[in-house]
Order: sequence, then C-alpha cells, then structure tokens
Amino acid sequence: MGKIEEFTAFFDDKIARSKQTFAALQADNRQDEAILEKIKGNIYDIFRTVLLAAQKAKSDENAQRDFFRNNMNNIPRGWKIAYEKAEKNGDAVRLAQEKVKLEALREIEEAFARIWG
Repeated sequence: MGKIEEFTAFFDDKIARSKQTFAALQADNRQDEAILEKIKGNIYDIFRTVLLAAQKAKSDENAQRDFFRNNMNNIPRGWKIAYEKAEKNGDAVRLAQEKVKLEALREIEEAFARIWG
C-alpha cells in the first residue's frame, strides 16, 4: 500500500467513526456534542479532498507530500485566529468549535508524520 492509499484509509476510517459517533450523539439527544462531532468529520473530509487533489495534480510522491503539507499549514490559519478571538471574547461555543478543528488537525499532522515521515 502506497502512502496516498494509507493516508486515504486513515481519512476514511476517521470519517466513518465520526459519522457513527455523530449518529449516536444525535440518538441520545446530545445535539451540542453531535454538532462538534460533525465539525470534526468535516475537517477529515476537507483534508481527504486535499489529498485527492494532491494525487490528481501531482504525479511525483514528493510533490504530493509537499502539496498536502502546504495546504495543511495554510487551511487552518483562520481557525487559529478564530480560536484566539473566541478565547479573548469569552465565546464558549465558538471556542469549542475551533478547538475541535485544531484537535482534528493535530491528528492529521500526526498521521502525516507517521505515514510520510
């Protein structure tokens, strides 16, 4: 299994787990937690899409890695700013949403480092 396939499998697993957790939370009428889980799943889906774009746009594995890494660094810039702003303004809902995004990003970064070294 190549690196793209391994990373795609990581995303597919994370997205599937997130959907299951989301459904369970909704069934338990835990809407706030369900929304956060949906956000997490969306982050995995965004980066799976970036990975597929890297695969289509670049033929060389190193170029694919660099394309993904650049997007992994650029996409969350707004999330970090929004997190700091929510923290400053005491916006607990927005803070929780941005925190979930950044936690998902950290998992993606760890998987990236493990797969691509």
